[in-house]
Amino acid sequence: MSVSISVRFPHIVPRLSETEMTIARKLSGMSNNFNQLLRLCHQRGLDAMSREVEYYLGKFRELFSKFNND
Repeated sequence: MSVSISVRFPHIVPRLSETEMTIARKLSGMSNNFNQLLRLCHQRGLDAMSREVEYYLGKFRELFSKFNND
């Protein structure tokens, strides 16, 4: 394929599939929530926040396992 044809009719390939983009968005949102949770852990103590920490760790593990299986 010549350069001029490539410029006029570019073939763009996405880096991630739609499914991977959905997972990445969820992971990004969960990361923000997890950071806020960690701030609360520092303020209130880990024992007081252990249930929430376990919940989010489980969700992260689920999402990471989806990435690892693909």
